[in-house]
Amino acid sequence: MSRRLGLLLPLLMLGLLVLLREVQSDGAARIARGEERALHVLDRFVSATDDIPAADVEALRAQLTGIEGLHAFTPENAQAGTAAYAQDRSYMYGLAQLAERDAQSGTLRQLWVLRAWPLDFGVTGDAEFQLGTDGVLWEGQNLRGRSGTDTGFPPPFPEPDVTTRPGGWWTRPRPAHR
Repeated sequence: MSRRLGLLLPLLMLGLLVLLREVQSDGAARIARGEERALHVLDRFVSATDDIPAADVEALRAQLTGIEGLHAFTPENAQAGTAAYAQDRSYMYGLAQLAERDAQSGTLRQLWVLRAWPLDFGVTGDAEFQLGTDGVLWEGQNLRGRSGTDTGFPPPFPEPDVTTRPGGWWTRPRPAHR
């Protein structure tokens, strides 16, 4: 009897290792799909808002919530009027309007910043993203583990560390249109 158990134990261990590897692979694929979807949403937003002035907050918000698969979301712990939020099954998106004074002319310019972070850090995504009126796409390591409205919410608009080296953020090309 013990000889049969001796042969069965390595087979059970091998089966457990195969199962563990499959679970890890599924988790990594889910994270990659969530991040790819977030990049697609950011690209769709910036493409749809090319002709919308940054001062037209309502039109920008309508474009965000009009992206297929997104729905408007009003978090309980959000500060009223500071940003518009939307989410899909993987990521949350926050859109904020900012005013910036031009250093040379002194005129006030209206800008927008769109942030994306995982709905469930480590499950639906790991990275966070920021896209601004200038069209530069930033990807961050999500060093704080920003997750939905539970951790690190609300995010700063714009992320203060985005241009700090080393700050855990880097620029990346926007996805090609499909």
